[in-house]
Amino acid sequence: MKKVITTLCLALSMSALPLFAQDTAAPAAEATQNPEQPPKLMRIGNGLGVYVSTIQGMGNNIQYEQNVQALSNQYQVIQSMQLSMQASKDETVKEGLKKELDDLVKQFNEDRKLMFDAYGYTVDHQYVTVPENTHLYRMLTQKEVDELQKKADEAKAAEGGDSTLLGGEADGNEGGSLLSN
Repeated sequence: MKKVITTLCLALSMSALPLFAQDTAAPAAEATQNPEQPPKLMRIGNGLGVYVSTIQGMGNNIQYEQNVQALSNQYQVIQSMQLSMQASKDETVKEGLKKELDDLVKQFNEDRKLMFDAYGYTVDHQYVTVPENTHLYRMLTQKEVDELQKKADEAKAAEGGDSTLLGGEADGNEGGSLLSN
């Protein structure tokens, strides 16, 4: 069963807090990132995704999904509290909200760092999960696509070959060719 699940689900709920109720050492060990490896590109919908990490095993995938949901929930709560604080006219209420908000932001930043260290995940990008082994692809901006295309053009000009990023049409199973430097 191959279906693509968008993992950046935003919902306002305090029930998932705090993040990382379970030990994060196992997912961090299972998530793989190799900065020396050239980026793997995959055509996703109308855009391109760049490989971020692989999370292996059902337990690790479930933990990842729970962590993404909890981090998204924290983000929504913070945004909601910021709006409430701005709308409040009572300085006492604002002070109370500010202290609570500062605590939530501190926890959110700690959890955000854990998510990045464990999975290469940030709340600043949209991600797509490919459920077989949970391959994460960060969606590239047009500027990033242009930069990668320029590098591919330069490399292929030196070799005298084709400079298409994906090397033709992607076949769905493998995600197309890899961009090589």
